[in-house]
Amino acid sequence: MANWENVLKEKILIYGTGINAKRFIEEHEDAQIVGVIDRIKFEGDFYGIPILMWKDIGEGMADAIIIASSPRYYGEICNRIIYICLKLGIKIYGKNGERLGEKYLLCRGNKKQTAYYKKTKDDLLKQIDKYEAISFDVFDTLVMRKVLEPADVFDLVEKELNEKGITADGFKRKRRTAELEAKGANIYIIYEHLAHYYSWTEEEKNTALCQELECEKKVLVQREEMVQVMNYAVKQRKKVSLISDMYIPKKILGKLLTELGITGYENLYVSCDYGKGKGSGLFDVYKNDVAATSYLHIGDNYEADCISAKKSQIYYYEILSALDMIKASNLSFILLEAEENRFFIGKVLASVFNDPFALHNTSGIVTFNKVSMAACLFWMPCVIKYLNTLLKTVQEDKYKGILFSARDGYYIYRLFEKYCKPRLSEEIDLAYFYTSRLLALKATIEKEEDLLQVADYLGEQTDATFKKMFRTSNYCKEAQETRENYLHYFEMNEINLNQKYIICDLVSSGTVQGALNNLFNVDLKGVYLKRVQRKNGFNVEVESVIKKEDNVLYSDPVNFLEKVFTAPHPSITDMGKEGIPIYAEETRKKEEIRDIECIQKNIQDELEDVQKTFGTMFNVTDGCLMMILTAYNEFNYGGELNFVNNWKLVDDMSGNVFSVV
Repeated sequence: MANWENVLKEKILIYGTGINAKRFIEEHEDAQIVGVIDRIKFEGDFYGIPILMWKDIGEGMADAIIIASSPRYYGEICNRIIYICLKLGIKIYGKNGERLGEKYLLCRGNKKQTAYYKKTKDDLLKQIDKYEAISFDVFDTLVMRKVLEPADVFDLVEKELNEKGITADGFKRKRRTAELEAKGANIYIIYEHLAHYYSWTEEEKNTALCQELECEKKVLVQREEMVQVMNYAVKQRKKVSLISDMYIPKKILGKLLTELGITGYENLYVSCDYGKGKGSGLFDVYKNDVAATSYLHIGDNYEADCISAKKSQIYYYEILSALDMIKASNLSFILLEAEENRFFIGKVLASVFNDPFALHNTSGIVTFNKVSMAACLFWMPCVIKYLNTLLKTVQEDKYKGILFSARDGYYIYRLFEKYCKPRLSEEIDLAYFYTSRLLALKATIEKEEDLLQVADYLGEQTDATFKKMFRTSNYCKEAQETRENYLHYFEMNEINLNQKYIICDLVSSGTVQGALNNLFNVDLKGVYLKRVQRKNGFNVEVESVIKKEDNVLYSDPVNFLEKVFTAPHPSITDMGKEGIPIYAEETRKKEEIRDIECIQKNIQDELEDVQKTFGTMFNVTDGCLMMILTAYNEFNYGGELNFVNNWKLVDDMSGNVFSVV
């Protein structure tokens, strides 16, 4: 028990808008209550205290949150809010002063989770064999959305409506309020309320309603393993029904399901069609319609799908939603960044936790067994963040073009050309050009003094690097030939040394850029995913996509990235006559290059899906990206990704070999 009197003197949030919250407010009139947070209500006030959303809560705005509910719900609510509270530094208490945050944070591996790790698809199929009538929940069971929480769809709707010129400011709040005021009615009634709030015309109301259904359609995907389970029940000639607490009526919902390939069930029961939900009689309606000797209901919501089914004397089988699965996994840390990365994390949920049995026998450690899963979590957000930053940078100033350096810029060049070039002026040139640290440094050497400076820069690597850099003992003469050949290469490829260019690299201290500044008459502007500092590094102008100052992205995570963001050709060691690049010996096997190209294709597939679903490239925060990249080796890789366990990276300058995972 905390020092309750001191807690009550702090800035407090109340969680909940029920009778317990009312009593707490009445009994603590002198408390400094700054707002009310509720899972259902998003706006208005509660006994004179404003109802807020988490995005309204800034750092330092509140010190503590009081869960004003029955203690039986403490665990469920803590599980829901603990990550955002950790992020904001908000302590969690029960209504009588119980310190809850630490209790539930330290109990992540609870008995329920441990038991869930043992569940398998085969176990569920065996359960289905025992019963005559089988019913499935719909949302988060048979289908799921590619967003963090259902209400996030409303953010997409607001964006689309604003683009159509239809007033929809604060749509998520208004949409939730309209749903509450509709009291379980269908989406048509909800939009009658919204039309009143926004003073929409009949045409605008109908357009907005259609837009919501279109956005819903875009974010919906099958939970493939569960659809297979349903199809098994159909094949076994069970009486299969779907039961959903939902405002989209059967006529529309059934069509959405058909378009997702979900067919074969006999009945679809939707709460808005009957004026009652699972907890208020919908299961009884179902049982009256479907005569059977035994019933089994399968769903993800413990209260609605399990407790309510049990009250109607229906056996239940609980699976976890994708959101609950990530909370039960070693990827749960990403939820600390959830509020600012809702679309990205929604994509991750739909990919990594689509299978409700993905944590079987893992003790919560995520296994990446499909290329698409790792592409979604690790490499796609790097690409999105890099492309967004590069596009913004080139639009803010006047540049002749963008130079994508070999080999790390190869894949980024292809993606930028496809997704971003159409948004640029035709005067901006894009070029993938051949370079390397060996080549760029060699091309800067004109006299003995330059040679000494390069040697000083290389330090302990000088002898090994010079053996790779030079074919003869006449270093300066050979370097001059390389310089002339390199200048000819730039001329051949219409790269104007008198113009200002952006140079793109992955993770770098600026070696190539600094060396090339000695060849260009206007210094290059670097755009890196992450700039790392080097004591005797070049003084170059760089826009670092990841702006966090620490240098954790310098060793293993860089190897993990460089292994994928690379070209199919070997590294460059020198530039020959007529501007023909000289390649190093290829250290990768054909199978390895094929695996890398497979990953690159999956990254592009993910980007296509982002464009199709969200209409734009959402952003990913620095904190979120750093969390993911620095934890990449804390997961398991199997199935399609088993080859990752054997990955090695050869440094083109030192020749050192590094393990990637």
